[in-house]
Amino acid sequence: MSLATLDLPRVPATLSEALPQYSSSIFLSALRRWPLLMLGLIVGLAAGFLIFSVQPPKYQSSAQIAIYKKQIRDSNGEMRGGTVIEDYISAQIETMRSQKILGATSKNKILINNVLQNPLPDDRIEASELLKKGFTVTRSRENTGGGGFALSPVVNLAYTGRDPQDTQYVLQAIVDTYIAELSAAYSAETLERLNTNRLLTERNNTNKTESMNRSLKLQSERAEITPEPEETIVGRISSNRFQIGKLALQIEDLKGKLASIAKVGKNRSDRLAQMYLFNLQNGFSRGVTTNDPDVQIRLLQAKRKQQLELGLGKDHEKVKSIDGEIGFWETVLADQNPDASKGQVDELGRVELHFKFELDTAERQKKLIEAEFTTDVETHRRSNAKTNAINQEKERIANFEKAIAQLERE
Repeated sequence: MSLATLDLPRVPATLSEALPQYSSSIFLSALRRWPLLMLGLIVGLAAGFLIFSVQPPKYQSSAQIAIYKKQIRDSNGEMRGGTVIEDYISAQIETMRSQKILGATSKNKILINNVLQNPLPDDRIEASELLKKGFTVTRSRENTGGGGFALSPVVNLAYTGRDPQDTQYVLQAIVDTYIAELSAAYSAETLERLNTNRLLTERNNTNKTESMNRSLKLQSERAEITPEPEETIVGRISSNRFQIGKLALQIEDLKGKLASIAKVGKNRSDRLAQMYLFNLQNGFSRGVTTNDPDVQIRLLQAKRKQQLELGLGKDHEKVKSIDGEIGFWETVLADQNPDASKGQVDELGRVELHFKFELDTAERQKKLIEAEFTTDVETHRRSNAKTNAINQEKERIANFEKAIAQLERE
């Protein structure tokens, strides 16, 4: 038995084996049809040239303007509106392309004084729509370095039209109209601000005058209370407070000594021992006052003796004057201690009289100082209230003057 063989068409093992045959067939097919391709190319070029030659030419004028936001300071010197960041350029671009600006442009004197080859419609709305079609506004960008860009305040303006002269006139008219409208708006704002500043200045001047009048009245009222400065009164209050405290301690000490003497009996040893405790000699301490009656009597007696030794008689005026003073102090001494006239006053008794005199003097002095202290405290309370009110008015006056100066600078 023999095996029959079957011949089958060969299939390419890969696509790369089939592509050369396919590419060759396309190239050959295109080569056979090259007249048609050339004809199509020529027809396309002719049609394009015909269309280009039939359409009217267009011209474009361009310009650049920089827009910066006007900063207005308030009466305190701060920027009005604070530090809020806003994209005011975008708003201005919309304003330029608005019907208000483009409509007003059609009546601008530049377009009225120069005849356009392609006149604009008389109607403002129609004119603004026509201008808007040829008018473009773009914003420039600034290179910030490192491949970054930032929006710039510079704005690019362009107007496209059929006549080169018309495009120049129209673009210039748009720019002039925009600037005029912007200036008018800022002028109105400036006038309003100036009027507001004038009213504020008048009000501040009125308030300043009222504060000055109140200050003068308060100064007059304080002068009626006391002409002395507050520092003088406060210093005296402080000094008197210290003196009152010192006298209070002295009075307590004298009362304690007198209480100790009152406990001592008539025994001379006990009485001398008490004097020793007081650190006294001959009945007197080193700090004895010259206002002590016993001391005054002794001094006057010594003075009288001196006058007699000088040859003056008992009836001489000087001697009589000394006798009168001695009599006065003897009366004082007798009033303080009735037993003195009976000769019952020893050394401790004289010390007791001295302590009583010192106590009486300290108490009277303390009362006088306390009275002055009380008066000064009340005077200070009333006058200080006026002084504080005067200082407040002075501060208000300074603030009004500062506000007025700022308004005048603005």
